[in-house]
Amino acid sequence: MTSPRYIAGVVWSVVNAGAGVVLPLVTFTVFAHVVPPILIGFVAIAIACTEILKTAGLQGLYEALLQQPMDDRRCHETACFVSLVAGAALVLLYMGVLAGLGWIIPDIGQHYGVLAFVGLRILTDLATMQPQAALALRLSYRMLALRSVIANVIAGAAGITVVMLGDGMVGLVVYQVGQSIIIFLATVVGTGALARPRFDRESFRRMVPEAGLSTCVRFIAATVNNLDQILISALVGGVSVAYFNLGKRIEATFITMINSLVGILFQPMFARRHHDAGDEVLRRSAAVSTLVCGVPAVIFFVGSLPIVQVVFGPQWVNAAPVAAVLALSGFARAIGFVPGALMSVSGHNRELLITSAVSAVSGAALVGGLASFGIVWCAAALAVKNAAIVCWMVWWLEGQIREPIKIYLWTLIAPFSLMLCGVEVGHWIVGPGPVGESPMMQLWRLAVSLVPGAIVTVAWFSLFFRAEVRGYYATLRQR
Repeated sequence: MTSPRYIAGVVWSVVNAGAGVVLPLVTFTVFAHVVPPILIGFVAIAIACTEILKTAGLQGLYEALLQQPMDDRRCHETACFVSLVAGAALVLLYMGVLAGLGWIIPDIGQHYGVLAFVGLRILTDLATMQPQAALALRLSYRMLALRSVIANVIAGAAGITVVMLGDGMVGLVVYQVGQSIIIFLATVVGTGALARPRFDRESFRRMVPEAGLSTCVRFIAATVNNLDQILISALVGGVSVAYFNLGKRIEATFITMINSLVGILFQPMFARRHHDAGDEVLRRSAAVSTLVCGVPAVIFFVGSLPIVQVVFGPQWVNAAPVAAVLALSGFARAIGFVPGALMSVSGHNRELLITSAVSAVSGAALVGGLASFGIVWCAAALAVKNAAIVCWMVWWLEGQIREPIKIYLWTLIAPFSLMLCGVEVGHWIVGPGPVGESPMMQLWRLAVSLVPGAIVTVAWFSLFFRAEVRGYYATLRQR
């Protein structure tokens, strides 16, 4: 793969990640101001159910497809068949689960008819898996990125319109379901990526071992994303639950960003090159992840108070500390997706499953043990745990990659430390603001303090990717 092609993949991955973070955040901000929180909570519960149930549709077939030859049509046809059948069955199961929740929580039962439509996300998301894998094998960076932008814009506009017309619950459902449907349509219309659903037993038997392990990893990840919030709700309760949920939303932005890079860029590259150039691909992938996720993590960690106050309102000021810590936790989790992407397509899903299971169990134990000390302590423990899991995953890479620890030293620890030091120097130069300073002035002060951090970040990564940048500009001059 030439350097310009790689840079194009990075650019489109960042576009997709930006769309997946900024556009939903803008939409949620509108919803938060006009929809009662209890309705947002009901839809969030329904979405959580679909995310967990969706993993039972053998989602790991995506990673299995990436390990097959590009022209193996039978595997794609089999994956398409399995996804559609499993999706239809899981929609019915979701409706049963929702009915059970409605029996336990009567308010959910009152909105059963609307919330039942959220189950369509299961079918459309699973149906998108096979054509997305086909596009990933073609390295169709632009197509994979633009579909998320289109889906967020159209579904967000439709959902907000319905909300403004006076039906908040329906507007939220229209946004969530519409987003999945539009992504599916954008993936298959005019691309020729959708295979004819037809089951082939031999192809299924070849894919199912890796697909099963990868599916377990996805299930554990879905559990990790929801279990700590459930425990906080049960053990702490009150307004602390809302504050912790806000922090989890910040953490989730980093997962959204890195998922874009993993699905569009990292996994296809690892699937093609892990035998002969895996160390170089890991070096580039880790550096890109640090650049894309590390910069916003530092910004939010340092400036969480004015950011939370301006974006979400003064009623959320007390959530700033936990949001700041969970931003670092989100960065640590995001960095772990890079070795995870390599392991998922190189026959090491067993090791990935072990680390994911340990992460889920230890996270639940930490939250359960520290809940009485407060949500900030819980968030800090989760951040440390996530960093330790990353170290463990890098250790797993020994034998697959030459000097993985050295790679992460120069692509993660060194640049992230420089970012923090640069921002802290800027903060020291600018100095603290006067008592009673407005949130907007605090944001301006934060922006100025970020300049030294931006300088060292640009300098480091310009040096790191100097060969790629030279090759890209050489190509531009030839054109």
